[in-house]
Amino acid sequence: MKYLILAVAVLSLGACSTHTTIDSAELAEARLAVAAAKTAGAESCTPKLQAEAVASLYMAAHESSETSGSEGRDHPDERERLINRAITKARQALELSRLNCGVPTAAGPALSRIHFDNNSSWLNRSSAAALKQLVVTLKQQPDLQLVVAGHASSPESEKYNMWLSQRRTKRVLNYLLTHGISADRLVAEAYGESRLLADESSDDGEAKNRRVELSIR
Repeated sequence: MKYLILAVAVLSLGACSTHTTIDSAELAEARLAVAAAKTAGAESCTPKLQAEAVASLYMAAHESSETSGSEGRDHPDERERLINRAITKARQALELSRLNCGVPTAAGPALSRIHFDNNSSWLNRSSAAALKQLVVTLKQQPDLQLVVAGHASSPESEKYNMWLSQRRTKRVLNYLLTHGISADRLVAEAYGESRLLADESSDDGEAKNRRVELSIR
């Protein structure tokens, strides 16, 4: 019986030690992501996203520090959610700062941007007009190949936004295909809310993020 109790104690200690190590690694990744966004100027370029990242990081660190009581140890799912949210928001802030605030990025400029109404994948009048002009350009330059990348604004869930960005990509692809553009000239991508173009502290910022970007392949 004595050895059984000792074995259980050792196993419990080992499990706690492993969990703490994992927590530390995850928190370190989140801290690095927040720091990288700050270095890129996110506090001034995209303050809302950076503030959300910092707040999530703070709450995750608080959850992990409550090792002596039941609060932190009994909510591993909440801690993981907060850490993932901190990383996601920080990476969005970093990407947005690179796009809009003068930090160099490897991404090339979009040839065209097709914008959508809120929670919609349908082409509105201005989007259809832009695609019509793009078709003319593509037919004039038959060797041109495009990446068609769908995006969404961030107010809804990440899962929903990924689905919506995929729908938007398909909508634009279908338009191009039905207007005579060959499928082998097009590559489809979808990013959900992970590559925001504008700060969403205003309705105008959200509108800019509801888009499909068409870039030269």
